[in-house]
Amino acid sequence: MIISITIAIEIRKIMASENIIDFWHSKVTKHKSVYVVPDGCQDVIFSLQKNSPPQVYLSPLYLQTINVEMEPETEMMGFRLRPGCEVKQLDKSGLLSSLHSTSKLTDQIENATHTNENISEVLHCIKQHGTSIQHCANQLGVSPRTLQRVISRNTPRSPSFWLRLARARQSAKTLVDGGIFTEVAYQYQYTDQSHMCREIKHWFGVTPSELLKRHDLISQLFWQAY
Repeated sequence: MIISITIAIEIRKIMASENIIDFWHSKVTKHKSVYVVPDGCQDVIFSLQKNSPPQVYLSPLYLQTINVEMEPETEMMGFRLRPGCEVKQLDKSGLLSSLHSTSKLTDQIENATHTNENISEVLHCIKQHGTSIQHCANQLGVSPRTLQRVISRNTPRSPSFWLRLARARQSAKTLVDGGIFTEVAYQYQYTDQSHMCREIKHWFGVTPSELLKRHDLISQLFWQAY
């Protein structure tokens, strides 16, 4: 059971939804290693392999870049959920029975997910002004304790996770756009350049210099995500 590229195009046309922010599609004819960087989003992923029943699963919020080994004749597609989106319960059998109905897939995923406006505002603030929890709390007019409580209650990760990930992704993108290492470290308020380099290595598995040569990782930094 293989998903045609036509269906992929159709899905993109109906992405004006509340909780789904993007759709991706991948197909390999031979064995391939794929690296997936942390992006602050969970994906509802469908995996289809030749001579095997299709599978669907919800990806976690990754703490570091992972390596996925794709077997020959494997096709995968994913619906990327909004950062902070709550997943109630996926009807896996219902989703698998609707593989070739894009509207049904979207409706089922939308019905199984929920985005809290407050957490969306908090995560957006951290992404835009993420120098510290105190600074973000000031921007939102709440106490740091309140901000931490909102994040901890509404997402499966800590405030530190969101803060560190936002800074690492933003600084990495700035470096890709030609930023000077020392200036980027200062811009995102790292202790020093070494601190920034350690954080980028932690999240993306490579040093900043190595990252600039990895187009497979760079492209993911600019996808719709956190």
